[in-house]
Amino acid sequence: MPGGRAGELAGVPPAGDATSEGVLTTTTSMSAPRAPHTATALPDGRILVAGGFSDEEGAARGAEIYEPGTERFSPLPPMKTLCHSHTATLPPGGKVLIAGGYGQGRGPRTTAWLYRP
Repeated sequence: MPGGRAGELAGVPPAGDATSEGVLTTTTSMSAPRAPHTATALPDGRILVAGGFSDEEGAARGAEIYEPGTERFSPLPPMKTLCHSHTATLPPGGKVLIAGGYGQGRGPRTTAWLYRP
């Protein structure tokens, strides 16, 4: 790899380098594999992870919360419809607006949901 070693990100010092500002470490796994999903920081410090594909079969139906203090994911009740490639925005007031994207085997969606922590 020109200008670096295999496994390094361009412009990012290796872990343990005195000039690095942070180190990536592994935490617990999500309750379901998912991509392209959203991850939204909530005002209380937790992270809402929503939607995405769970496998080749289709989109994930649910969401989960990551608790930084315990480094664990907790599943939330299932969403009424499948979604991926959506947006998740935290407007003033602390609720998360999850909007648009795609559903399993369908074109773009007009659906929107509000998550209330």
